[in-house]
Amino acid sequence: MAKTPPGFPDDELLALLCDASVSVTAIAAEMEDAGAPPFSVEKLAAARVALEGLREADADRVAALPAPLRALVLDQVVAREAVALALTLSASADKAVAKEGKRAVHRLRAKGLAVETPKPPPAPARGPAAAPASASAGEPGALLSNVDGFGERIVLLTRPARQGVDLAHLAISETEGVLQARLLALARREFRRFLKGLSEAEGVLVGAVPRSYARGLVTQALDQNARARRAVPAGYQEVAFVLGPPEPPTPSPGRTLSLPEDESALARRAAELIAIREMRTWLPEEEPLQHLALKIEEIQVSALYLDEAQRQKGLRSAVDDAVRDYWTRERRRRAAERLFDLGYLLNGAKRLEHAALALACALDLDSDRPVESVTFCYALFERILSAVGAKGAGPVEKTSPGGLILP
Repeated sequence: MAKTPPGFPDDELLALLCDASVSVTAIAAEMEDAGAPPFSVEKLAAARVALEGLREADADRVAALPAPLRALVLDQVVAREAVALALTLSASADKAVAKEGKRAVHRLRAKGLAVETPKPPPAPARGPAAAPASASAGEPGALLSNVDGFGERIVLLTRPARQGVDLAHLAISETEGVLQARLLALARREFRRFLKGLSEAEGVLVGAVPRSYARGLVTQALDQNARARRAVPAGYQEVAFVLGPPEPPTPSPGRTLSLPEDESALARRAAELIAIREMRTWLPEEEPLQHLALKIEEIQVSALYLDEAQRQKGLRSAVDDAVRDYWTRERRRRAAERLFDLGYLLNGAKRLEHAALALACALDLDSDRPVESVTFCYALFERILSAVGAKGAGPVEKTSPGGLILP
């Protein structure tokens, strides 16, 4: 059997994969430090998932592993007597995988297990072939919702079925990975009703996207499951055949849209974008919001300020500090990618002005411009500041760009 790269023993890699306290990113780093070519984070995560549940493991995902990782898993298939997985792999269309699966079956038999090779199904009776359903019949292959303020979204991938559509329905999170996965077998009419129900949900925008992009988001989410040490939902195995083989994460398709010529002017209208229904849940996390709200209340009642002008200056300084502290490079990158996606979905829904605003703000966030010159960075704080201002704070002259009025 193929072995792991020189300098990194099989037993050490197996121990690390079976230790949930060690992230797959750390495993890749340890391999690199040992001078061994590291496997991708996705492949390591897939191997870990397989090892955690060999008797329920997805044979296609095991077959897609690099040969050394696949060999490691197959060793455990024999050790843990996961007969069904060995038999499935032995029947793989991939000759190399089938050979390894047959070898595992032979080793299981050598252990004294009665392993029956399944008989091939009888040939179907000849008759007129049913015309397969396709995207041309109105069923898009992949759909996506906008990201809500908690970093969660819906990913839908479909596969034509004889009676309609097999639908993989997944909920994924930017921080926790795949949260839910379920398989729905729907007639075409039911599928259209399902999509209509999603589109009518308040604040949810669903639209067709390239299948490779949606599949890449699922790949990315599985990696996040491993990073967050969160188990992949049991329902994921049921939808795997609809998802198809893994795809690497790719940039948002919103980046391929034509950019607005008046990008800078549109970016300064970030407050208008913040006001649309799809962004009603977008807010900074609770801790920085509470910190800023307490700071503003403290300034409002403090006797240290000699006059209102000094108090206003203190309020402006508190806002500027909060915005600078919050908008790290990583938060800007993540928000930009969300907005590129939103712009793509809005464009598909023919809401062209909102789409242009989203793309302009995404470009502004994704640039190297200082946070003080990015209107969106201030706009996101405006909601909580308005609520605090309504309790008695006078208007504060705003020093950030874009004409937003911060209380």
